[in-house]
Amino acid sequence: MEHTNHEERPKKRLVRKRRTDLALEQALRESQAAIERGADASVLNLIRARLTILNHRLLREENSKSKKIAAELERLRVENERLKAELAQALAGADPMTAAMTTEIHDALAKYRLREEGGKDAVQHDNDSR
Repeated sequence: MEHTNHEERPKKRLVRKRRTDLALEQALRESQAAIERGADASVLNLIRARLTILNHRLLREENSKSKKIAAELERLRVENERLKAELAQALAGADPMTAAMTTEIHDALAKYRLREEGGKDAVQHDNDSR
């Protein structure tokens, strides 16, 4: 019977990372307890170092998230501009019926934006003026 590498290798244990914000909260609670117990200077220095490291890690994670969001926003802006250009090009060569339908769509979108930005009163005022 043959032995394979698969049988000889030990299984890797799955290690789940703790959330940094939860680890920071726990470290703050533990530091408060140590201060109340009257910990000596060396323990307080270790606590300060731990809090500093967790705080830096949390800031780094938040910065990474904001960069991802900014990149996604820029990608969506480019996509939006491309679609607008395609729409304008399609409208330039479209028949009058398609142009009329597109105008109705633009009007509906404008009403939607007004409602989202200014509330329902803005749409009601727009309907009353017709």
